[in-house]
Amino acid sequence: MPNHVHGVLEITERARHAVPLPAARDVEAFGRPVAASIPTVVRSYKSVVTKQVRDATNGHIAHVWLSNYFERVLRNADDLNNAIFYIKENPKRWQSRQP
Repeated sequence: MPNHVHGVLEITERARHAVPLPAARDVEAFGRPVAASIPTVVRSYKSVVTKQVRDATNGHIAHVWLSNYFERVLRNADDLNNAIFYIKENPKRWQSRQP
C-alpha cells in the first residue's frame, strides 16, 4: 500500500495478556510496556521501521507513522479468512481509485 500497512498478528503465547483488561496488574501504560501485548508489539514494529527509514534516507524522512492504529480481534477461521482476503484485495481497490 502506498500510504498504510495491513497485517495479521498471531499471538501464540500469553494470549490472555495480549489485550490487557483494565483491572489487570499488567495494564499497558506510558513507560510501562507489557511483554507480548499488542501495543508493545505495534510500538516495537513502528520503532524498527522508523529507524530503518531514517537510516535509508539519511534522516530526511522524520515522520513515518500516524500516532494511532486500528486493531480487531479475529476470533475464528472466517474472521481470519475475511481479513486475509481484504488485505490481498486492498491494493487493487487502491489502484482503481487513483486518477
